[in-house]
Amino acid sequence: MKTFRIKNTIWQWHGGQGSWHFITVSDETSKKIKKAQPQTRKRGFGAVKVRAVLGKTTWTTSIFPTKEGPYILPIKASVRSKEMAQDGDTVTIVCELI
Repeated sequence: MKTFRIKNTIWQWHGGQGSWHFITVSDETSKKIKKAQPQTRKRGFGAVKVRAVLGKTTWTTSIFPTKEGPYILPIKASVRSKEMAQDGDTVTIVCELI
């Protein structure tokens, strides 16, 4: 499987009845993930299923392409809580395409 290291700032999106927290994947890493697409299963909306690791916490999620080009990775509240990560923090997440 392909593994990528993503380092960026957590940001919060407010929409509808709730808010979501994301990290943006760099343009360079997003291009590498797109090149790896034939080797992975593509999901709806161009989403790519990943196993993500932040600190000691591992979870399964999908990364989603944006209109601007790079992918974004959602970070669950339970993960942020366990790792004491919040909006504005710079974190490093290791993602494995699955």
